[in-house]
Amino acid sequence: MLMVITNEHSYFIKEEDLSTVELGSLVFNPITEKLSLILAPGVLTPINNSDALEKFAAAIAAGGEITISEKVDAPTGFVITLDTSITNNGEIAISEDTVGDGVFKVTSGVLTLDGKGTINGLDKSGWSMAIWATDNGKVIIKDGYFTNVGAYSEEDGEHFDLIYASGNALIEINGGVFEAANPQWTLNVKDVDYKAGRANIIVKGGSFKNFDPANCLAEGAGTNFVALGYQSVKEGDYYVVKPL
Repeated sequence: MLMVITNEHSYFIKEEDLSTVELGSLVFNPITEKLSLILAPGVLTPINNSDALEKFAAAIAAGGEITISEKVDAPTGFVITLDTSITNNGEIAISEDTVGDGVFKVTSGVLTLDGKGTINGLDKSGWSMAIWATDNGKVIIKDGYFTNVGAYSEEDGEHFDLIYASGNALIEINGGVFEAANPQWTLNVKDVDYKAGRANIIVKGGSFKNFDPANCLAEGAGTNFVALGYQSVKEGDYYVVKPL
């Protein structure tokens, strides 16, 4: 059986059913422990020099606790559907991605991120998100460096959401450093979901370069993502969130 990791979920199939797998999906072979990419219908394209990526993709599909200490450069982002805790002391990047779901798209379960490592959303999709929580997903950010500096899009050359929530999702930020290609969109929630009280971002910590989470334009002038009992203090180029 082969494990298919799509933009929506993970599942197992028989090799003869490869023609049913959508383009851009990752396919992990548990027997050979090799990871491939579907670039043409039914055709497996091996990913070279991907030992770290193969192990990481398998761990993501299984959920649970994951620790990385090296660079994982994936051809596409990872969809989280199970409770998953990642301690990142390396770097996770999706430099070749053209899908645009972010490094992590969380549709259900809770993704907890910790460690001093980098999560780099810079990709070739024109979106370059680091984190996207949607549907019923939840993300808890404890630490790490989140960036998409260098993002470019011919369609929209200014709007790159670094951390984004939609649907019924919640993102809680307790720490970390955030540096966006366009600081205005460091944090953003889909307007209709925010106004309906469904999706939200709650900030209780972290340092945000040239972006004030207590007074931004994300959901209109004066948007405040900072939780009650906390404040945003300007320190040089950064706004640092700390208890009152």
